[in-house]
Amino acid sequence: HAGEFLRLLKQLAPDEEEFYTKGAKEVEEMIEKMKK
Repeated sequence: HAGEFLRLLKQLAPDEEEFYTKGAKEVEEMIEKMKK
């Protein structure tokens, strides 16, 4: 499950939180482009 994997990543590499947030924003932008 993707949610479980993300939770594990946050536990193992909490210093990468900035990258998780940036990646989530990039995905949101892709979704918005696909809606158009």
